[in-house]
Amino acid sequence: MSIISDIVFYTIYEANDPKECIFQLCHLCGAQVIKRIRYLEEKERWFPEIEMMISENFEPEVTIETLRWEDLKILKENVAIEEVIEYYDNEKCLQISLGNCSMSDRVYNITARIPEEFRKSDFYDFIPGSIGMFILIGYHDLFWLSSDCSGYGKAYNFGNFVYYVVRKVFCSIHFQGYGIPVNIKRYEEIVFSLPEIQKIKKELEAILGPVWGSLLINE
Repeated sequence: MSIISDIVFYTIYEANDPKECIFQLCHLCGAQVIKRIRYLEEKERWFPEIEMMISENFEPEVTIETLRWEDLKILKENVAIEEVIEYYDNEKCLQISLGNCSMSDRVYNITARIPEEFRKSDFYDFIPGSIGMFILIGYHDLFWLSSDCSGYGKAYNFGNFVYYVVRKVFCSIHFQGYGIPVNIKRYEEIVFSLPEIQKIKKELEAILGPVWGSLLINE
């Protein structure tokens, strides 16, 4: 199975009008038609409690990046933006998959300029946006983050790496690419210091309020 990791922007703050946020985000991303929509399953939506974490038999649940589309309950495919907003339910988390669009192309073109020594391994060339993007809206946990600038997350040790979990994120925007960076910490420093990435962050904040950025790593 292919390894997929993301650049992710997220906010913990619930929007006053989530449907208007969906509408604005989809237009900002340049999507003409939404590729597919679905609600997250509970095992994807929430991170296990600490009692499970310390169990000797604990194994992390599958994540949204590792599930196969053919195994998921898709609500609808090729959906108009005006129709997508009607599927928002404040008791659920809606995944809006945009595929490749102008915003994912922007991120791809920006991150493709990062030197290969930080992004390319023998097996993968990690370029976020290369396989599109999706939006999650409705409360959910973000896990397998490489850092957490919000200050609301908690660090966990898994093997040789420290991952962060941020609980009850309201909205997250994911730009996906195959693989993981060769040097995760240095890559993260580089990508979030790029003026073009900072500009995208500000565009998202104009819709969502304060957002933070991280890498979502699947090893």
